[in-house]
Amino acid sequence: MESLFFAINFLTILPLEKFSRNIKEEQIKDSVLFFPVVGIILGLILSTVCLILRNMFSPLVLSAFIITILAILTGGLHLDGFIDSVDGLFGGKNKDDILRIMKDHNVGAFGVIGVVCLLMLKFALIGSLSKDIFFKAVFIMPVLSRSSMSFVLSLTPSSKSNGLGSTFAGERKAVYWLIPVLISYILSILLFGVKGNFITFFVFLFALIMRGYFLRKIGGVTGDTLGMLNELVEVFVLFNMILFI
Repeated sequence: MESLFFAINFLTILPLEKFSRNIKEEQIKDSVLFFPVVGIILGLILSTVCLILRNMFSPLVLSAFIITILAILTGGLHLDGFIDSVDGLFGGKNKDDILRIMKDHNVGAFGVIGVVCLLMLKFALIGSLSKDIFFKAVFIMPVLSRSSMSFVLSLTPSSKSNGLGSTFAGERKAVYWLIPVLISYILSILLFGVKGNFITFFVFLFALIMRGYFLRKIGGVTGDTLGMLNELVEVFVLFNMILFI
């Protein structure tokens, strides 16, 4: 249970730190298994808020609420990683340069432009979801994105000797990526039938493509690139919901 509490405390602002204070290194690594559970918790919160407010506001207003609540619940963790990654990957000339820019706390032009585009896309895509799938899509979006992080983390080395990547990355136990994948497939099929199966397949295919990109650019993953992956997968899920569901 300490691994679960650690995952929740690490990926959200929910105050559960006291339940994982004595966690061991191996249990920290095992927390990767529970990233999809964190996604389920976030999805339940978001879909519940939508159910409560659905008759009070338009889909566009609900879209703004969803984006804001998700950013608050995660403490902006993944958005921050996305901004740093965009700055580094588009502004750096080589691995060392990219990692140096990512580590810099100052936000560059690439990061600002990137996050504005990202949030606009999320806003438009969520607001464009049909009523039939709105709540299901809002629920499954954070589940698939957090599962993708577990998937890539367990298959990819860290590009740095310290930080998040060095703690989690490259733990090549099949269970670390298999369980998140199974959770994603089961939930997607329950919610969307056979189409959910295809959506999940394309999500993990996209995650593999991003993994290859990170390997080519910086030789692995960092906490920032995982934040970028999470944000891009959320957008990718929404695109697929509109196109195929």
